Amino acid sequence: MDQFKDTVFRWYEDMAKTIKDQLGDRYVEDLTSADIQIYLNTLKYKDNGQPSSESRIKKISEILNSILKYSFEESYIPRSPYNSNVERPKGVELDSRETAFTVEETVKLLKTIKHCESPVMRSMIPALLVSGLRIGEMLCLKYSDLDRDVGTISVKNSLETTYDEDTGKAVRQLGTTKTVAGKRVIPVLPVFFGIIDNWKAFVEKDDRRVDGAKKQGNYDIIFINNDGKLRNVTTTRSKCTAILIKAGLKKSNTTFHGFRRTYATFMYEAGVSDTTIAKLLGHEVKSDDGADVARSHYINKARTAHLDTSMSEAVRMFDEYVGKFFLENIHFTHLKKSQIRSKKA
Repeated sequence: MDQFKDTVFRWYEDMAKTIKDQLGDRYVEDLTSADIQIYLNTLKYKDNGQPSSESRIKKISEILNSILKYSFEESYIPRSPYNSNVERPKGVELDSRETAFTVEETVKLLKTIKHCESPVMRSMIPALLVSGLRIGEMLCLKYSDLDRDVGTISVKNSLETTYDEDTGKAVRQLGTTKTVAGKRVIPVLPVFFGIIDNWKAFVEKDDRRVDGAKKQGNYDIIFINNDGKLRNVTTTRSKCTAILIKAGLKKSNTTFHGFRRTYATFMYEAGVSDTTIAKLLGHEVKSDDGADVARSHYINKARTAHLDTSMSEAVRMFDEYVGKFFLENIHFTHLKKSQIRSKKA
């Protein structure tokens, strides 16, 4: 069995489906360069009428080119129709920094979450906003990864999916972090522990969820699904998208990374340096590359140099800047807000 990150597999699966939907009824030996060019030209816009990103067009083109190259190498076709005469159309360069939410937008989001029907979204989205974790990391986070005494969490895993080639059945499991630097211990706001406590209080009232988690050895996993299993990223993303649309905040390129970028931008506004933000996000910082990633992809602000600080000091600055804001705007169903602040590490 081959192993893939769940999001990576689903992304390539969607790209391959795009090719199949347009060219799946054609024999590969009948395809001409003109057919390939016509198909590629259709990629300039998605089905919803929105312009495609440069990355999307490039990846679909690469997949199609690989398919035709393989067909040629295996002697299914005398030559590949994807040749020098084919020109890949240009897409739209999306500015990922636009997906960071402003304070006003974050307030709007949190108010919408308060009234949403999904209990997990009422906890998971605030947890992502105040921690900066990747969605795969959050879905694998355990209660035992939390150290309340010092106010830190240990990020050890990211969601990974194994696909059985015979049955096609997917099995979600704990995998390695995206990068070596992704395996980290980071300080978090006191409100993070309150969010988790509030979610746990909800889970403990659901016998089916608890019994399923214990049966499958997932009781230590925080954000288990209704059956006590690891959550599916695609399903979780759909719930999140519905909330963003309801709040009027669904931008064309908004994903779970929007919460991560919001965290980084708030950190920067609080006076934390690019390098320290990169460490908190789990980026390599042996060279300046990690800080470059933080600057170009996460921080939605004009560049101003901040002095490097420890991660603990960074989170203290973050707490001073937005700690009260999050405490006032996050809705806690099962805990009093006085209990949240008293849990400060």
